[in-house]
Amino acid sequence: MHSTSHGADQPFDTTPERLHADEVAELSCLKPFDLFHNDAKELAAFRVADGRLLDGLAHYRLVTGVSDLRLTLDGYIEELVKSRGFMFWQRARLWPNGSDMKELTHFLPQIFGNGSSTP
Repeated sequence: MHSTSHGADQPFDTTPERLHADEVAELSCLKPFDLFHNDAKELAAFRVADGRLLDGLAHYRLVTGVSDLRLTLDGYIEELVKSRGFMFWQRARLWPNGSDMKELTHFLPQIFGNGSSTP
């Protein structure tokens, strides 16, 4: 999948030859604001309903689909700062027993000292 314009009308390239119908429906209710690879393979997004932004944020990953981050925008920024913007901190939050959390807990103290915390 590849990202096109990130305008309000069409944030993703949802042409049928690029996505399955269930993916089109899943992505049409998201408004991305944090693209991880400069494309739509992984991102954080606002949830949208009836043209309005909802409070909760979502994480989308091509291989896992949409997951609820259980964060508001303020919470997202707090966690971003807490993790020092370490790549894939969102994955560590969603899957705390996964390799991304292991990397965070290993590398953050080495880079920033023992006072560093993880999301």
